[in-house]
Amino acid sequence: MNTSQIEKGLETKHHIDQTLKAMIVEMPFHKITVQEVTKRCNIHRKTFYIHYPSLDDYFIELQDTIYNQLMMVNDHNFKDVDEINYELLMQVVYDFINCDQSFYNYLMQANSYMFIFNGVKKRYVKHVKTYILKKYHCNDKVAQIISSYVLENIVHCYRMWLEQPDEISFLEYQKLTANLVYHGLKSLNEIPK
Repeated sequence: MNTSQIEKGLETKHHIDQTLKAMIVEMPFHKITVQEVTKRCNIHRKTFYIHYPSLDDYFIELQDTIYNQLMMVNDHNFKDVDEINYELLMQVVYDFINCDQSFYNYLMQANSYMFIFNGVKKRYVKHVKTYILKKYHCNDKVAQIISSYVLENIVHCYRMWLEQPDEISFLEYQKLTANLVYHGLKSLNEIPK
């Protein structure tokens, strides 16, 4: 295979990926078909199958891509730290979501695509658990509970904020949730009226 064929193949794969991302926002999971993807991309079905043996393979790769991008940002911020900064941890998640906000917001809210986000979240919890184990020298189950608690609260609160983003600014929301996750209910005494 020469260089131009490889480049053309990469362009085709990118086009398929972008088309599928657009389709995800447009329609529920059960309505996405290879036939519709190939029609929109103006490619033959065999071309699609060269890149993805099935639609499931695309969604698995999408999970991997999201997770790997999140890990790059996460590891850059937490690789050599002694103290776990939960505000920074939350900021990393929010910054990542905001890099493609409309797409990630949709993934977090659409029930038919929740499996994508849940797959990423499950792997991310395991990753954050390694920081907690290293920092607190606690047992594995305790670290799992802490990392799950932090991430579940970030996601749950963010989904609530997305329902009415005009009611409170994103910065206020971020500070409030960081305080709640990091300091617990005691931080409610510090809420501006």
